[in-house]
Amino acid sequence: MVNRFTSSSIHWTTILVLITILLSTCFTGHSQSLGKYRSQRIDVNGIQRDYFIYVPQTKSGYFDLPLVLNFHGYGLSAQDQIERSDMSALAQKEHFILVYPQGSYLNGKRHWRVGSYTRASRAEDIAFVEKLIDHLAEELPIDKDKVYACGFSNGGYFSLRLACTRPDLVAAAASVGGTMSQENYDGCLTSRGVPVFLINGSQDAIVPLQGKSAKGYMPIKTVIQKWCRKNDCNYRSNQTFTLDCAEQNNVERIRYLDGNGTLRVQQDVVKGGGHEWLNIEGCGYNSSRQIWLFLRRFSK
Repeated sequence: MVNRFTSSSIHWTTILVLITILLSTCFTGHSQSLGKYRSQRIDVNGIQRDYFIYVPQTKSGYFDLPLVLNFHGYGLSAQDQIERSDMSALAQKEHFILVYPQGSYLNGKRHWRVGSYTRASRAEDIAFVEKLIDHLAEELPIDKDKVYACGFSNGGYFSLRLACTRPDLVAAAASVGGTMSQENYDGCLTSRGVPVFLINGSQDAIVPLQGKSAKGYMPIKTVIQKWCRKNDCNYRSNQTFTLDCAEQNNVERIRYLDGNGTLRVQQDVVKGGGHEWLNIEGCGYNSSRQIWLFLRRFSK
């Protein structure tokens, strides 16, 4: 948001510039670099939890920036998710702070606690996210009404879990190659309808559109219907568009609106797409950009 200079905006702009310099050059304690990102660590109930952060360089007058949390998949890492979905150029252009949290280990693999295949986990992931948001808001000019969650596979499950269990933390959520576990679906009792966006590949064998009842993976259609009910959607607009590169990779987009005609739930199915962060080179479809275009519409 661009504003005329005020003492408050000058104050926050100065702080942001100083923090950006600090993140770029002068770390003490636990820190490592990954290109444009810096790794930091916070204590969550006695457990050290890590995250990678990218802070955009902004011009004077920018403050109260949105925050996007991007969660990796099961058995992957924050570094892997950066490689899959690097949103730093988008964060710089659109002026939002970008964080890739690091999951903890379960049976030797990093994960986010979502029930089902992570049922044995005791990780305090929700507490981690809450502490992380509060910590970042103390250090950076973050608009806590514009905190968003997104992720791939297990990270997508977790983003939807956040929207269910802590709608006070996130304004909207998005998932790529994910769904909801039976436990999270049944336990999603929040009365507040958080806007959600699901992107899935039609040929995803890991998280198929029809779900996997034996493993407790809910069908995508069932998940969409649940979120439509929570968001009071009563109008459906089915929009299908074809990408330029190959007919077999067209994308079917379904948009669900509430009674005021406001978009609340969106689903993209990439024809021929598998279990991946669905970016189709040269075809005008990029999951990271599509997610941001959806998320930025909303605030708490």
